[in-house]
Amino acid sequence: MTTTRRWLGGTAILACIWAGASLPAEAGDVAAVVRDQRDQPVEDAVVSALPEGRPAPVPGTPAREVVDQINLEFVPHVKPVVVVSPVFFPNKDDVRHHV
Repeated sequence: MTTTRRWLGGTAILACIWAGASLPAEAGDVAAVVRDQRDQPVEDAVVSALPEGRPAPVPGTPAREVVDQINLEFVPHVKPVVVVSPVFFPNKDDVRHHV
């Protein structure tokens, strides 16, 4: 079985609008399969798609990110963040635990 993920986060949409502002509008799907060294699908992988031949957009100012601990689980389960952004893990459970 192959795992296929689609991701359109706010930053990805902004980057697509910025990069494609001077190009004719085209619609289509982007699908990515991430596999490990044993050719097994990687669950919950995050993939960035950039237009071919264009430089990658420069990330903005690092933002304060939050991954909650709710019902003994991380929420959201996967959280892409800009490098050097601080990530906080508040504990909203009745159980005393921490990351």
